[in-house]
Amino acid sequence: MEQTNLHSILAAKEERSARIEHLLGDGSFSLVAATMNIPGPRKSTNLINRAFDLALQDLLVEFGCSHLFLLHKESGLAGPYALFLIKDTIQPLQMKARLVAFENTHPIGRWLDLDVYLKKGTVLGRDDLALPRRRCFLCDEEATVCRRTAKHSLEQVCAFTEQNLQAYVQTSGIHHPNSL
Repeated sequence: MEQTNLHSILAAKEERSARIEHLLGDGSFSLVAATMNIPGPRKSTNLINRAFDLALQDLLVEFGCSHLFLLHKESGLAGPYALFLIKDTIQPLQMKARLVAFENTHPIGRWLDLDVYLKKGTVLGRDDLALPRRRCFLCDEEATVCRRTAKHSLEQVCAFTEQNLQAYVQTSGIHHPNSL
């Protein structure tokens, strides 16, 4: 990846973090940050953005307006993201458990990253629920191990990602059991 592109992506991620911190404000509420976990330098394409939009529709069907309220959505160099207010009809830890279940069952859930932010930017993770870490896109190894050891080429992972996102988009995101 070109150094300038990497710096631009990192700067975009920093801007996203600053927006989250600003929205959290005094910490009187929690947020869900929805992003895409896309390998490689191209984080925002028409395919990625369309898959993200369809997955958000599925997410809103799953959770309804009683638990989540969309605050902000955009797409940039770091990829698409959306921020939701968690309404006080559900506890943040319970929300994280349901989000992990959504990630685990959704057709492109492996590419979704649904984080719960608490006061002062604290993030609830899978570790907080005593859940295993995410698996590799291509094999059953822990994702961080494959990434660190370069077990699969970037081309393999990117091709697998594109193939799966394309299949999801072509079916209009109707795979999830609770989709309209």
